[in-house]
Amino acid sequence: MDSVSGVFSHLDDAFRLGEYIETSQAKGTVERISIRSVALRHPRGALATVPYGSIGKVVNFSRDWVIDKIAFRVAFDTDPDVVRKLFKKIGQDIAADPELGPDLLQPFKSQGVFAVDDGTLVIRAKFMARPGRQFLIRKAVLTAVHRGFRENGIVSVAKAPQFVAS
Repeated sequence: MDSVSGVFSHLDDAFRLGEYIETSQAKGTVERISIRSVALRHPRGALATVPYGSIGKVVNFSRDWVIDKIAFRVAFDTDPDVVRKLFKKIGQDIAADPELGPDLLQPFKSQGVFAVDDGTLVIRAKFMARPGRQFLIRKAVLTAVHRGFRENGIVSVAKAPQFVAS
């Protein structure tokens, strides 16, 4: 049964060597594909061998593009238009960066106020990148947002801790 499932996985082109996938059994980078199973290397080093018959759903994080959405909590009196313009400028700067720009498929931009939570505005932003490159772009975005908030007097608000009564 595993061999038949494996044939269909290959026909569906669900994953290839070197891609990062998640199955119902494990997640990791595909290191080996055999006739009966796939070997996945977890980011922490463990190697899982998953028989095709028990793979279940496959989520492939390495194909085509990735959309990264980031939420920022700011003081309620923050002007969302100021944040929108700041995010647009950050998106333009990253797109112009010779190391990051080629991997940015859609610029970092504001999606506006996503929610009002505990007296703060939750403003969401997003960008689209090549798979695997979103981490470096996200790091650059977060650094630029931190600097931009500080330079523009925008106050970031921490999420209130949740206490559970015992």
